[in-house]
Amino acid sequence: MFQLPYKFRDVVHDFVEFPNSALGATAIKIVQTSTFQRLRRLSQLGMAKLIYPCAEHSRFAHSLGAFNLAQKVMCILREKGKLLDTTQAEQDAVCLAALMHDIGHCMFSHASETMWDFKHEAQTYKLIDKDEELNKILKEYPSSSDFKKLIVDILKGENLSHNKYFLHEVVSSQMDVDRMDYILRDAHMTGVQYGSYDLKWILEHLTVAEFNGRYRLVIEKKAIDAVEQYLTARFYMYRNVYEHKTARIFEVMLQAFIKEIKKLDNEPLEKYGLLWLKGPDFDNLEEYKLLDDYKMWEAMKIISSNDEFVGHVKNLASDFLFNNRWSIEKSDTKTNVINKGFIDDVYYTKVKPSKFYDQEPDNQVLVLAKGEEPKLLSQLGRFISINKKREVEEKFIIRRPKPE
Repeated sequence: MFQLPYKFRDVVHDFVEFPNSALGATAIKIVQTSTFQRLRRLSQLGMAKLIYPCAEHSRFAHSLGAFNLAQKVMCILREKGKLLDTTQAEQDAVCLAALMHDIGHCMFSHASETMWDFKHEAQTYKLIDKDEELNKILKEYPSSSDFKKLIVDILKGENLSHNKYFLHEVVSSQMDVDRMDYILRDAHMTGVQYGSYDLKWILEHLTVAEFNGRYRLVIEKKAIDAVEQYLTARFYMYRNVYEHKTARIFEVMLQAFIKEIKKLDNEPLEKYGLLWLKGPDFDNLEEYKLLDDYKMWEAMKIISSNDEFVGHVKNLASDFLFNNRWSIEKSDTKTNVINKGFIDDVYYTKVKPSKFYDQEPDNQVLVLAKGEEPKLLSQLGRFISINKKREVEEKFIIRRPKPE
């Protein structure tokens, strides 16, 4: 059993701390559950770890980092007198929301969401609401309100009064503790240099101000350079790590594999305990908690080495398992790809780059100067809108036959 206060070393934040309080006691119990420990077996970077050999970090470490940052944000806002009329339970709920924000993730990160058509956020809400281990712990928290519902509301940004909306933005916004942790952590673990930014300066200049009828998390104008550095770092991490062409290839390979699995009869899959590949029961939380990266690797080992599986599905499992990377064919239409001789539908798809910064007014970073109303970052004319310049380029990922 851990004795509070407790802290351990972290490659990004030096230390992650669990205070001697109801928050610390609740958090350390959550960390010890099977639900949270499962995050050790989910790669933080999904397919990108196959390109960057040292990027073996997990969603477990990232979630602890987000928890640590949430505590720091709450402390800074408290010292500035900007927590308004929030209760201690609401402040603690923000930190626990940061801790548990990724517990709904499945194997290989976002790739599994595409192939099985689900959202990890929905699974996170289900686990907080219905998981027996978590429910027992959250019921012990000394709060007169429905504490688990409060955590989910903060994650969703729902049922929060106008002067408490900023609590949601601490854990889900353009500059939340999730993003602020993973950019630095992923850059460190991949070894790239362009993912760094001045985290300390940003944290010290976070505050709360009213904007369009709601109290929002904003950044003081003197830290605008650090914000632009953060957004630029995020852009380069998306461009060179998260959307690395080889990572996208592996995602397509995995999706093609599941597509072929869904065409198979149930009998061989049931024989080897692989029926879940056709699509897990997302309402069976105990079954869902067994799904991790290792389970998928094991399934591919079975299929690639067993003569009961033939054709596309076996080829795809072998390609993925033994790093037989496919190729990228740039084209504007599927017809042009087919005309080049790639006619097998299972072996190609198209991918598009995602936006690294949402420029919708309700979602932008807000900047506050003394004596002024908060302004959208884009209104200040300083940030280079590089994500607007990223034109959608359709790329078809194909499996070229190996030379004889």
